[in-house]
Amino acid sequence: MRVRLLRHVLVSLPAWIVCITVCHAQPVVPHPDDRPDLYARVQDQNVYLVVGNDTTPRCAVAAGYTFDMLYDSLCRVSYLLSEWRRNGENLNLPKWSLHRRVNADARLLSFNTTTDTFTCAAGDTLSFYREISWANPVTFVRDTDNYASLDTLAFCVELVRVLDSARIAVVDSLGLLAQPVPGRPVFHGSLPLLAVAHYVVPPELAGTRTFMRLLVYHRGTGKYWFTRADEITIGISERIHDSTFVDWINLFDAPVMARTVRSLSDAVHVPANTGHVFVQRVNGTGNEYLITCRLGQSDLQTTVAIYDALGNLIYMPYTSPGASGTITLVHRFPSSGLYYVALCRDGRMTHVETVTIAR
Repeated sequence: MRVRLLRHVLVSLPAWIVCITVCHAQPVVPHPDDRPDLYARVQDQNVYLVVGNDTTPRCAVAAGYTFDMLYDSLCRVSYLLSEWRRNGENLNLPKWSLHRRVNADARLLSFNTTTDTFTCAAGDTLSFYREISWANPVTFVRDTDNYASLDTLAFCVELVRVLDSARIAVVDSLGLLAQPVPGRPVFHGSLPLLAVAHYVVPPELAGTRTFMRLLVYHRGTGKYWFTRADEITIGISERIHDSTFVDWINLFDAPVMARTVRSLSDAVHVPANTGHVFVQRVNGTGNEYLITCRLGQSDLQTTVAIYDALGNLIYMPYTSPGASGTITLVHRFPSSGLYYVALCRDGRMTHVETVTIAR
């Protein structure tokens, strides 16, 4: 009876009194002009930092992207990329719009996922935070052995020259092999699943007008597209110092070469004539080597990976899907020792060449 009476009283009161009663119960959020210290500006958005958290560095509040690949009730795979920076300052993302969600072909998403242009200076540090995660979309359970994907998934962040839209450097790349039955993921990349990627601009690129661009790939039997969500993150890169996330990263700290050997065991399933790797010293001296990859006619996605003797990935430039013909690159090996140059087609190693550097 009391509930009915209270409802009746509220309905009977003038509208302006009800409005005041309801609004009085809500927290008062100051206007940016009144308390600018409680706000961070992210592109064209004012982000309110709640009281008690107003010591968050302004550069820690950033525009970011989440790319989701949802395989019905099998698995939801997510790439999160944020804190795109040059020398510690956030870069503007011209195709970013808060809360927008787009489900589209990977080529269209890649074309529209870039930073603003900027002129490089020698020693500039370019960086961004990225993490890979997955979970059962029904139970929301995430563990080391329930990764599932009908496609080989990959991403690459490249530095692009404005003049001709040509790639001039790879900042970071990571690929995950197809896993149609839930299990432990097999991935190839030089950084952990959660990491801040850095690239220092060399002197030869000084004065070049450039921008960073994200390329996403998927290849396999899944008839799905990525969905890109544009959101704001606050201090997201601090996760790499959080004990919970550190423990999660350590669960995947197996030697890279062990994963490589596992991939090589599947190479018999790759069609024949998919390519070979040839390595020769440049000018006959020094530690610079010319790496030539001759590719058979195939539409498989191609990667050239270089490992040290311990199996640590030290270099992995990505090529476009469907590469054919000949790829050449010059790599300066950091020191004397044993190295492995591997050719990957659609996520599987098809050829490995051993290189011994002796000064």
